[in-house]
Amino acid sequence: MSKLDFITSILHLPERSFRLIKDNTFILTLPGISHKCPRCNKPTTGIHSYRNQSVKSVFLFNINYSLIYRKHRYFCTHCLKPFFELNNFISRYQRMSKATIASLVNEHGFLMSLTDIARRFNISTTTVQHIFKYIAPDSNNLSSAISIDEFKGNAAPFPDLADTKISYIIKRKR
Repeated sequence: MSKLDFITSILHLPERSFRLIKDNTFILTLPGISHKCPRCNKPTTGIHSYRNQSVKSVFLFNINYSLIYRKHRYFCTHCLKPFFELNNFISRYQRMSKATIASLVNEHGFLMSLTDIARRFNISTTTVQHIFKYIAPDSNNLSSAISIDEFKGNAAPFPDLADTKISYIIKRKR
């Protein structure tokens, strides 16, 4: 299996969507298909123009490579509105593929520092923090004061320190 076929199968893209331009630089073009206009919901196949967008993608075979996504810009013949094609590997306004973001979050599960993750993916630490800001659970649900203690035997409900709300003890299941 060649590198191009392997990348195509990993990203779940149609065949012959990758081309090698020069050493370690690939261009990705999706085939032109019918799209629904986001404004009027009518189908259209008219291509207005193209836009080249560089995409950060997961490193394969320990090779640093560049990926350029050649986006179709469609033109609706009914409402005359241009719009970009839909794809399943990069979100709107993003420069990193969804697979790269998933790999980045997965690396954080191995208790690596943000700096190590940034170095491994060749991005800045600030970018890693920005991604985790949207993925991390919201911690505003905790009260301003919390009490944690171990209980032996029969324990009654205890009050929350800030709002004097009753919190119950979860019994350990063996």
